[in-house]
Amino acid sequence: MTLFAKQGRFAYATTMPRSEKEKMLASELYRAVGPELAADNLRADRLLRAYNATGADETERRSAILAELLGLVSEGVVVRPPLLRLRL
Repeated sequence: MTLFAKQGRFAYATTMPRSEKEKMLASELYRAVGPELAADNLRADRLLRAYNATGADETERRSAILAELLGLVSEGVVVRPPLLRLRL
């Protein structure tokens, strides 16, 4: 984020440090650390565990969890548990 500060008669640009998540979302190099990414990581872990605990007869619940995890899931998509986390 660029802000303009005024000192005397001159304005100059200052750059506020961005979070690692902001860098990631901007497709820039980032480090996978920080409170925002840690919170996202915990949320994803919780959703994966919930999805993997569903039974074959819980199609509506599975769809809702997938939509929350991925943001958008087309109708008729089937993903069979277990969903696994890859840690690189």
